[in-house]
Amino acid sequence: MKKTFSSVIGLLSSLAFTLIILTFFTLTVTITIMEDEIISIFRDCSLSQGVYIHRLFNLFGFSDLYNSWWFKTLLVLFSLNLLVCTLKRIPGTFALLGLFSSGSNNAIPSNVSYKESFSLNTLQRNGEDRLRDLLSRELSSPTLHREGNTSLLFSQKGRYAHLGFYCAHVSLLVLLIGGVMGSSSYDGDVSMSEGETIDTIFINRDGDPCIEKLDFAIRLDRSEVASAAQRGNDSPENPYRSTITIVRKGKSVKTGILEGYETINYNGVRIAQSRFGHKGSDRVSLSVYPKIPGGKSRVHTLGRHDYFTVPETGHTIRIKNILSLHNSPLNEKILRTSAASSHNSTASLSSHMVMLEVYGNNNKLLHAPIVFSRKSRDRHPWDEAYAFSLVGIEQDRPAYRTRLKISFEPGAQIIWTCFYTAILGFAMMFTLTHRKLWVQVEKRGGTIHITLAGWVNRNPESLMTTLPALRNGLLP
Repeated sequence: MKKTFSSVIGLLSSLAFTLIILTFFTLTVTITIMEDEIISIFRDCSLSQGVYIHRLFNLFGFSDLYNSWWFKTLLVLFSLNLLVCTLKRIPGTFALLGLFSSGSNNAIPSNVSYKESFSLNTLQRNGEDRLRDLLSRELSSPTLHREGNTSLLFSQKGRYAHLGFYCAHVSLLVLLIGGVMGSSSYDGDVSMSEGETIDTIFINRDGDPCIEKLDFAIRLDRSEVASAAQRGNDSPENPYRSTITIVRKGKSVKTGILEGYETINYNGVRIAQSRFGHKGSDRVSLSVYPKIPGGKSRVHTLGRHDYFTVPETGHTIRIKNILSLHNSPLNEKILRTSAASSHNSTASLSSHMVMLEVYGNNNKLLHAPIVFSRKSRDRHPWDEAYAFSLVGIEQDRPAYRTRLKISFEPGAQIIWTCFYTAILGFAMMFTLTHRKLWVQVEKRGGTIHITLAGWVNRNPESLMTTLPALRNGLLP
C-alpha cells in the first residue's frame, strides 16, 4: 500500500505528468476553437459524418468548454499536480536553507556541485581572516565552526531564490481554483430607456438561456450623445454617454457614467455599455392568457428585450425580437390578402412576427414561441400553457434605448493578482540563484589539508569564478 501511494505521488509530481496535462489543455482549446472547421472537413470529404462528429463534441462538452466535465477534470488534475509538487519540495527546501537543523552547515554534504582538496605546508599570515574577507566579498559573512584541529567556514547567498518556486506554483494553484470559481460567472445584457429600472438580466448558463436576479437594481437616468468637448480624440464619432444609478433597498448607492469602454463595478458585477444608443424598435400589444384555473387574459405593450411576469404562474416572458416581414417573400401572400381587406390594422399586424421566450420558476428557458397575428393551425408545446396573440403595433417610436452589458466574474481581482505574481515567481526562478561555499581547514601533523566545496541550485559554472579566488587567497 505504501509503495502504491509513493508511486501515485511520484506520478502526480512528475514533469511528465505536467506535460501531459498541458498537452491535453492545448488540444482541448484548439479543438474548441476549430470545431466548425473540423465538422466542415468531414462534411466536405463526403464522409457523412459531420453530424456524428458534432454529437461527439457535445458529448465531451466542447460546445461549452469552460463548464464541461472534461475541462473541469483537467483543472483538478493540474491543481493536484501543482499541489503535490509544492508539498514535495518543502522538506528539501528546509534542508537547503538549514532550517530546523542547527548542525546542517557544520559539515560538507555529499551532494555538492563542486569539490576539491589540496594540501599546504603553511597558510598565509592571518589566513583565516583573509578567508572571511574573501567569503564576505563573494557571498556573505561566513559562520565558523571549530572541532579539534578542524575549522569549517560556511557562507551562502540567495536563500530567497527558492521563494520564486513557491510564489509561481501557489499563484498558479490559486489561479486554477479561481477558474473553478469562474463557473458561477455570467454575462448578460438588458435594453433600457431613460427612467427605467431593472433588476433582472438574461444570460446563458451551461449553454442554456436563463434569467438572473440581481441583488440590486440599475436605473438609467440619462442617455445622450457626447459633445465634442466631452469625448476624447480616440472616441468614436457620436458616442453615447449613459448615466446610471445603482439602487439597493430603495436607496441610491452609486452613480456613474458609461461611455465607450468605461465600466462601473459594484459588488463584483461589472456594468458596461455594449453598444451606443439606438432607436427603439416597434412596440407590440400582446395578449397573454395563462391556461390554468383562474387564469386571466392581459394585454402588455412591449418593445424588443422588454419582459414581464405572469402573476398566475410566476413565469417571466421576454420579447426577444420583433421582426417586420414587409420585405419577406414569406409574407407576400399575407400582405396581398390583407391589402384587399378594409382593415388596415390587420395588414399592419400581419406584417409582424414576435419572438418570445418563456422562463420558468427555476429561471431556465421553458418555451421559445413565435407569434404571428394570424392564427396558426399547428400545435406547439406552449399551447398547453399559454395562448398568445398580437393585437396591436406601435411603429417608428423616436425614443432611444441603451443596451447595457452586465457581467459577474467572482474573484477576478484575485485571479489577475495571481497571474502577475506567477510571472514574478517564474522570473525569480530563472534569474536568482542560491549558492553555498564551504572551506574546511584541517591540520594533520605538519600539513594543512584544505577542502573547498560549493553548491548552486542552477548554473554550476558560476562556481568557477568564485572558487579560484578562494584558492589563490589560501596559497602562501
